[in-house]
Amino acid sequence: MSTVFTLQAATPDTLADIHALHPDPAEAARRLTVTQERVRAGQLDPARFLLLRAGGAVQGVCFVGPNARVPLFPTYRADTPAGALTAFLRELRRRVSDTPDRQLLLDDTLVTPRPE
Repeated sequence: MSTVFTLQAATPDTLADIHALHPDPAEAARRLTVTQERVRAGQLDPARFLLLRAGGAVQGVCFVGPNARVPLFPTYRADTPAGALTAFLRELRRRVSDTPDRQLLLDDTLVTPRPE
């Protein structure tokens, strides 16, 4: 796995990447359709999704919504390089640093907890 990674906001052209880590392809396709409809209707800004890529593949995704009371629930692949994962989680914290009570939660049904 490549250790070169990028962090980028999703765009209308990368909406499929938002759901790339979903384990069920049929559900991912359904969610993509809903996401596309919401973006077209102006109800969702794709830039609210942070994408982590390594080796060109999506490694992590997190929605950073406008409601400060809603925690962040990132998802990432279990084999994501440690350095990339650390940078991803730090960037998420930075993006919500103006709301110190906002939580960044690692849900073990969405991610594999790792010591690093």
